[in-house]
Parts: sequence; structure tokens; C-alpha cells
Amino acid sequence: MGFYGDLVDLPLQDILYVISSHGKSGLLVLTTQSHDISLEFDRGAVASVTTSDGSLKIGQLLVSQGYVTEEQIEQALGLQAVNPDTTRIGDVLIDVGYVTRGQIQNAVNAQLEASIFRILVQYGGTFSFEPATNIETDPIASGIRLESMVLNAMRLADEWGAVHDSNLRVELTDTLIDASTVNSLTDEERSLVMSVLNGDSTIDVIALRSGLNSEQFGQAVSGLQDRSMIQLVELKSTDQATADTP
Repeated sequence: MGFYGDLVDLPLQDILYVISSHGKSGLLVLTTQSHDISLEFDRGAVASVTTSDGSLKIGQLLVSQGYVTEEQIEQALGLQAVNPDTTRIGDVLIDVGYVTRGQIQNAVNAQLEASIFRILVQYGGTFSFEPATNIETDPIASGIRLESMVLNAMRLADEWGAVHDSNLRVELTDTLIDASTVNSLTDEERSLVMSVLNGDSTIDVIALRSGLNSEQFGQAVSGLQDRSMIQLVELKSTDQATADTP
């Protein structure tokens, strides 16, 4: 029998504990405002992981971890497109010798941990679990240690919550900015400015949607403050009640 509901009522860590401790097999789908994550389980163990979050795609993670270049990913995608079988990008990269199976496993571990973390730091979302049999386990996922991964994601979420205060609103200042200043912005700083222009307001929402780690986000905020482009304003209680959520 399947089960479903809101993540506010049943936290993700409890859902994962129930599935793993009871040795359940099936598909768990987690849906948030920003992305969806699908986890297949075979007798309580993670069998496969997929996500709609582009920054957590295996190819992108391999690039960020320094295992491959963007050009190598493009080449692998080209080979994948002409392959009559639905070969996964990781298999293509292994076949052409760009990465090892161990490096793919590292990327899958990072993908799942980051996915769990992003759900933990967001408010809301839904889940559904549908039992299934004959789940085919992805060999790459066979080494996932779910319990330790959840504990680490919870620790990171606690640290993130301590750094990103939801009571602070990010506002653009009235300072006139010349072209040279705009051209000197880093990619991270540009991303934050665009987030504010697109309507995000509280610092926790902007941090979450930026996809940056705490150090990168802090540097971007400091850089924009040094240029007098943004200011942090403490929300009043009435503002907090209507502030946007991740």
C-alpha cells in the first residue's frame, strides 16, 4: 500500500527511515516549488536517483567536481543522442574513458545528498510512495549509504539555517551603478541581483534558489554590499507573515 502527503506533516528524514527500515520497494517522488526528485528503492536500499534540478544533473556535478570539462560533456551528449539504446550519460563517459565508475558513484552520492539537503531547507512540498516489485538497481547506486547521507544533509541544513536568516530582506539600493561596476560583477553576484529583480526577497529564499554553497553566497552578498548595490533590511512581523518561501 502506498502513502502520500505533505512534507510539512511528515519530514523527509522520517519518510526515508520508514522506507529503509521496513525494507520497502517502490518509487518515492518528492515535489517542491523548485524541483522534483524521484528515488527508486529495492528492499529499502536506494536503487536509482533522478532529479529535475539542472544544477544536480550528473554531468553538471562531474564538471563541478573537476572530473570532466563542459566540452567532454557535450561530446558525451552527442554520442548519447545517436545511440539507439537509452544509454545513460554516465555510461557514455565511462565508455569513452573520461571518468571512472568510482567518480560516477561520487557524483551520484553528491546528487542525492544535495537533493535531500535542498528539500530539508525548503518549506512545504509533497511526497508520494508507490510500492513496486522487480525494481532494477542501478549498479552505481548500490554503494549509497542512505542513513549517513541523511544525517550529513541534516547537519548541513542546520548550518545553512544558522547562516541564512529568513528575517532579512534583500533590497536593491538607489545607488547609480556605472557600466564598469556591472562588468566587474562575478557570476554569483549577477545571479543574486537577477534573483532580486525577479521578485525574490528574503535572504533564505535567494540563497536556496542560487544553488551556491554558504561560502560562495556569503562572498556574493558581501561583494554587492561593498559596491552599495544591495542592502539587508530586517523584516517586521507583518512583513514576515507574507514573505515568500523557498
